[in-house]
Amino acid sequence: MVRLWREWAVAVAVVLFVGPAAGVTFGPPAAVNSDAATDTQEDGAVQIATDGAGHWVAVWIADKAAGPSLSERDVFVARSSDNGATWTDIAPLNTNAPGDFGSDTDPSIATDRAGNWVVVWTSSDPLGDTDTNDRDIVAARSTDNGATWSAPAPVNIDAATDKNRIDERPWIATDGHGQWIAVWQSFDILPSTDMDIMFARSTDAGATWSAPAFLNNDFASDTRYEDWQARVSSDGAGHWIAVWRGDDYLRGPYGQDGDIYVARSSDGGATWSDPTPLNTDAATDASDDAEPQVVADGSGNWVAIWNAFSGLEVARSTDDGATWTAPASLDDGQSDWLPDLATDGAGTWVAVWHRITGGAQYDIEASSSTDAGATWTPAVTLSNPIGLNAQPHVASDGAGHWVIVYASDDPLGGSGVDRDILRVTSSDTSAAGACAPVPNPTCTSPDGTAAALLQLSNSTPHVGDSVLWKARTTVAAAPQPGAYTMCLYGQSGGLLFSAAAPSGTCDGSPCWQRVGSSSVRYKNRARTPDGVDTVLMKATRGGRLKIALRAKGLNLSNRSPALPMPPLDMPLRLQLQGADGDCWEANYAAHIMRNQRGRFVARSD
Repeated sequence: MVRLWREWAVAVAVVLFVGPAAGVTFGPPAAVNSDAATDTQEDGAVQIATDGAGHWVAVWIADKAAGPSLSERDVFVARSSDNGATWTDIAPLNTNAPGDFGSDTDPSIATDRAGNWVVVWTSSDPLGDTDTNDRDIVAARSTDNGATWSAPAPVNIDAATDKNRIDERPWIATDGHGQWIAVWQSFDILPSTDMDIMFARSTDAGATWSAPAFLNNDFASDTRYEDWQARVSSDGAGHWIAVWRGDDYLRGPYGQDGDIYVARSSDGGATWSDPTPLNTDAATDASDDAEPQVVADGSGNWVAIWNAFSGLEVARSTDDGATWTAPASLDDGQSDWLPDLATDGAGTWVAVWHRITGGAQYDIEASSSTDAGATWTPAVTLSNPIGLNAQPHVASDGAGHWVIVYASDDPLGGSGVDRDILRVTSSDTSAAGACAPVPNPTCTSPDGTAAALLQLSNSTPHVGDSVLWKARTTVAAAPQPGAYTMCLYGQSGGLLFSAAAPSGTCDGSPCWQRVGSSSVRYKNRARTPDGVDTVLMKATRGGRLKIALRAKGLNLSNRSPALPMPPLDMPLRLQLQGADGDCWEANYAAHIMRNQRGRFVARSD
């Protein structure tokens, strides 16, 4: 059970709470694994991801004896299409589970929100003689939202020949535009050296991988004996940041304790900057810093969180990781461990962790921020006050829905005393300040076939990304200045993308203004927050309304959910939703003029 729980020593510190009292609120816990009431095996190390279009996938490890060895572990998966309320029956994700002999641990999952899902994990299975019996990093892929998965294949493509190297504890991320990077810790047994961080890249959603390489480019000369606990993240605009724990047992320039190190890439991970301490007190602090996580909101903000062995600390960067604020305490100095972090890309961040409250009691705690990590709400307990609740992970769909998953031996009144996977959810769609999670059924349709034109362009480096929507529809009264949001829904009815034209001040004047007696116009040259620069709504004779919305630039794609990359699955449903309840829409399926890589043009049905 060491890997399932990683129980470490306890340290206590005095910490100042900052931030408002309000935050994201969550409901009561419920089971994710469908066999919770009947199984007696241990489930743990859970991770979760969402495509922002209504699909959520959770993966974890369990020793359910799916293979011939009664002690080996496999990776299991469950899916939700209702924002975590209910889940499918669990199933082994690694397709070799019935016949493998090795143990599978440490899964990590990512999706590009364009139909591709990749899970990486540590495996000691020989994979049919393509691997030796050491530990390596393997991956499986899904293109049907986690219903089926490809057979496991090595990520470190030298797996068949690296028998002296132990590769473990991987993490995977994608920029949502075709680049995937997996990072992990690696230790070469013979000859005996130190532990370093390795990485591999894929440009085909995990089908093939580059040769493994050292991410910490000082691997040959660093005084750190162990580089481990690596994480990597992208802002979707070409910037990547990797963080990890480095233990300097040789008394290097940053002392003998562990610190958090950071390296940056601006070329898709081909090259990385020299490692430097992320915690700016590295040269003077005496405590071990561990378990880092780093997340970007796509609007220039990066937040890192880690365990300082005297509570949790956070640091922020607004220059893509070149510099970081001094570490600031997040919690109240209790024994808090294994933090995780996510953002909805719309201004809200949620941090989660487990707290050891005494004896055999572990609790899941959460805090939120609405100023990119500068201040945080006081921690709230999400788990029931029963037993061990640990290893939390959090994800957001960018539309107000959050799901936190964790391992727990809370019986929930009938799930037994073994460890299962539990979840808590939040569906505060008002926090997203924009689109409803599903289409508004009362929207007004276009005034005739082909009366609404939609054009969408998406190309790297995204400065030229654009959306144009023109529609002829009907209206009962002249439109009013207010706040409107363009909401694009996909094939399953889930939200794919949104772009807000909010009320407020733009360039010193109201963003929304009347133009004559029958029109209103939105003008925002800065294109904040979501890329919209112009909206014109003009009432004409006969109760008709002309709408034109234009959005352009980096703010369309440097966030989550980002502007989707064509080709797009049909049908699509676009709605312009007003804060006052007004709503106009158009459906697209029959009149597609162009739907190819980076470009979509269609007229409404």
